[in-house]
Amino acid sequence: MLSPGQRVRSRRRALAGCVIAGCIALVTGCGAAAPRPSPVMSNYERSTGNAIRRDCGYSSPLPAKPGWSVWLFCDTEVTRGQAIERLILGTGTAADGPYRAGLAPAGLSEVPTPPARPALPGTAAPQPFLPAPQGLRLPGGMLPCTGPGGYPATWISGVTRAPSAATAGPLLISYDDYCVTGAGDASAEGFGLAEYDPSSNLLGAVTLVFSSAFGPPLPQQQVLGSPVAGEDGYLYLFGFCHAAPAPAGCGIGQVFLARTVAAPAYWRNPFTYQYWTGDRWSSQAAAAGSLIPAGHPLGISVGDYSADGHGLVMIEQTSLAGGFQAWQAGSPAGPWRRILTDPVSGAPLEISRRRFPSAALADHIRTRDKTCRFPGCSIPAEKCELDHTKPYAEGGFTSEDNLGALCLRHHKLKDEDTGWTLLQTEPGYFIWTTPQGKTHEVPPEPYEEPPPPF
Repeated sequence: MLSPGQRVRSRRRALAGCVIAGCIALVTGCGAAAPRPSPVMSNYERSTGNAIRRDCGYSSPLPAKPGWSVWLFCDTEVTRGQAIERLILGTGTAADGPYRAGLAPAGLSEVPTPPARPALPGTAAPQPFLPAPQGLRLPGGMLPCTGPGGYPATWISGVTRAPSAATAGPLLISYDDYCVTGAGDASAEGFGLAEYDPSSNLLGAVTLVFSSAFGPPLPQQQVLGSPVAGEDGYLYLFGFCHAAPAPAGCGIGQVFLARTVAAPAYWRNPFTYQYWTGDRWSSQAAAAGSLIPAGHPLGISVGDYSADGHGLVMIEQTSLAGGFQAWQAGSPAGPWRRILTDPVSGAPLEISRRRFPSAALADHIRTRDKTCRFPGCSIPAEKCELDHTKPYAEGGFTSEDNLGALCLRHHKLKDEDTGWTLLQTEPGYFIWTTPQGKTHEVPPEPYEEPPPPF
């Protein structure tokens, strides 16, 4: 983990990545090419020349103001030049502004601390948004969460339209409580939900649903976010385990799913939550299984884009430089299928029943494979044909996980009745089987991530 100041600056890069991800998730045809990372700009920054660096970001359309959205952030740092003017740690900040899907907002108005009325548009400075958490302890003990550089934090983890008319506001915000130590470690100690009316800037019930006791961290399966209101009357929430290092009692790179009835009396009650095991629902958090194969999440965000014909979309943030993977499913429990994206530009790559790949997909496959994928063959991918691992005539898709570079000789070896067979178990990972039954694995070539855009 980084120190609080470093974490704020580094996670700003992650926020830029989430702006790109929003384009992919909302509309798979956001443009001919994915936008480059863009800063999230506030009217306060434009009017003062100061800079705002924010940690994490989630947005939701304003129900009573078409064309506008509310943005919710975690820790916020205001600087003038190299000097820190103000730190807002542990309570988050919020801003409203006009938006266009897939574009970073450039004219946000900072929201004052509820219940003060917001002025829209406005040039005021950022203000604390959620109440500061109470009763957090330093990891592993009874001492209060204080000390040089340490602080108790409520970090927002998602927002959605409230699924019940009984709530005190049209939006439902998820948050997680952490004790941040002076060494930069962060221990999760609570999960909760807050009801919010952005039109009047009123917070309704702020409910701590799960909490740990006496300093141990909350089980990772209960550190939840990305609320999604299902059409079946349930409220779904998602959690994850970091790829490295994995928290205790948590599998590497796993993504979890929990649910409760989509009504305040239920989501405020910790005993009503159930966890998806992979084939059934369980009341035991430790029984939760992963929705996706082991990934590399630094963070996840799930949204429901069924109205746009895209179902549920999960953005798995994989690097502070803005790297991400996108996943798609028809229902929260899945199955989840990766929406294939170029690792450099973030441009969407199609999953198509057309026989021939687009130029972007073809370039990506050749860049990924580098050479013919037959064991020991060094013919450059640029001189190879693109083969459907599962033949197109047998229902194989034209997609990243079903295409590979094969030279003419080895393409014929695979397609003709020679006894050789080929599987692609994940994008770029090939397993050949000889006529004698011996297998040869051909893993993906090493990929060097581009340097951060900042």
